[in-house]
Amino acid sequence: GLVIAKLDPTSYLASIGVAVGDVLRRIADDAITNMDSFKKAIVKYRKETSLVLLIQRGYNGYYIMVEIP
Repeated sequence: GLVIAKLDPTSYLASIGVAVGDVLRRIADDAITNMDSFKKAIVKYRKETSLVLLIQRGYNGYYIMVEIP
C-alpha cells in the first residue's frame, strides 16, 4: 500500500477521518502496492464519479466511498 504522508486538513478525506499514516490499499478493484499502481488506478478511474477506497489503519481496514468532483 501507499502510506498517506500529507493530507490537506480541509479535504474531504480528512473530514471523514483519514489521517497521515493511514495506508491506501485499494482503489475500486485495483490493489495499490506502490506509486506506479496508484498512478495507473488514477488514470483508469479518472472518469468515474465515485470510487471505493480501502484504507488501513493499524490492523483494521475501512472501505470508504469517495465522490469525485
